Amino acid sequence: NSVVYPMPGSQSQPPVLCAGCLGSNTSGQLNDGLPTYPYGSPIASHVGRYVDSQTTANYQNLGFRTARARTIRTFSQANGQAPPRVYIQIGNAVGAYALDTFFSTKLPAGPVSVGGVKTGSPVGGFGRSPLEKITMWDGFFYPEALASGWYTPVIDQQDPMAKGGPFDVDDRGYIYGSWPTFGWGIARDDGRTDATHFPKVVQMVYSIAGIDQTQYPNTQADPSGVTPNSILAIPSGGRYYAVIAGSSNSSAVFDVTVPAAPLYLAKYPGTSKAILRYDRSDAHQRVAYVDVTRNLQVYSYDALVSGGAPMASEAKSDGGFRDVAIDDAGNIWAIESTRLVKLTPSGGGFVTTSYPSPFGSSFGSMSVLAVGAGHLAVAGVTTAGTVAEDVRLATIGAGAPVEVPLGGFFKNYYFGGAPGFAEPGPYTQPFDLHLISWNGKTYLMNSAEGLGDVFEIQTP
Repeated sequence: NSVVYPMPGSQSQPPVLCAGCLGSNTSGQLNDGLPTYPYGSPIASHVGRYVDSQTTANYQNLGFRTARARTIRTFSQANGQAPPRVYIQIGNAVGAYALDTFFSTKLPAGPVSVGGVKTGSPVGGFGRSPLEKITMWDGFFYPEALASGWYTPVIDQQDPMAKGGPFDVDDRGYIYGSWPTFGWGIARDDGRTDATHFPKVVQMVYSIAGIDQTQYPNTQADPSGVTPNSILAIPSGGRYYAVIAGSSNSSAVFDVTVPAAPLYLAKYPGTSKAILRYDRSDAHQRVAYVDVTRNLQVYSYDALVSGGAPMASEAKSDGGFRDVAIDDAGNIWAIESTRLVKLTPSGGGFVTTSYPSPFGSSFGSMSVLAVGAGHLAVAGVTTAGTVAEDVRLATIGAGAPVEVPLGGFFKNYYFGGAPGFAEPGPYTQPFDLHLISWNGKTYLMNSAEGLGDVFEIQTP
């Protein structure tokens, strides 16, 4: 199947050949028949692939918009109905997978055609053959599915889902999604496993004039005037809040303790309130985010929803912050182009430590960050040899992060640069990374838009 870029192979196995692959590599060699670049230690295995669309063009809503591997979030607690989950933004949908079966059963079974996605409409598009593939979810949230109950007017736009913090999940099992064109809303993860659409709870739009409530039930007007590019689910003081943030200025807060009846509380103006990338921690009751001016902001949950002062702010100094993550100890990590920053909790504030890139001077333009399981993963650009995107790994402790060499695997398998090896198609770019320990194993998830893969990592 020419749409499927071969699964990664290990250095200890025979080369994995790119049979029928389209195009050429960076050296001008035809991909067809070339081996793909192999992985080695500390990558113990390739667990599976959740998206393969690296040769598929961008299609609008012909049953399902093009599947791209994007934002990943995990929720490792059962909520009474749904088991512990990994949630993955796939194109303009959010798919939910039970953690107990995702790594052990779902991924090893292999991806399937998006033609099987249960939107209620056939998936197509001129030239979209064969269709891209995904690991089919247990349940999903996709406004343009006929079963969603969402009002989604026809638009000439490929990506109506926000690319900042486009979805979040609370500990009650509610999924919060933001589509700037369609508004924001909430669905209920009820633990289903039949790959059907989660039930709608509410949709919030700019105006409900002319909307048929029998066809689009519980569609309400959003009085805040904030375009929902990012959405956060914040539990605080026994209540639940949705924080809606724009991409240029301002945020708005709604009380969603009763999810079907969001109560608008306040709008907070200013570029420091616009959220581009964020991470949050229920355990530590903190949110850290990159604002629209590329500065770093850290808030307690209480201060974020009440309009209080940040716990810490860090001004950009190397082109601006690009991503941020919170580790299990409550340390906040953030990246600029070549600078890594750690904010360590101290009293009621933080102590800031700035590190140069732990990956050497030839690695920069850092853009995506993940922290977890005692590790740090970063996507950036390497200038050693052929200039290309790459993913690097480091261990974290009390001092500076220490690189765990990956042998150039991510650069050469995903993004190109090694003569004699095949390269994927044009729709493969770094978007998100995720690190998680589950059932005694550590996994690195790599969302590279056209490819989404999971690897088991073993380090000392």
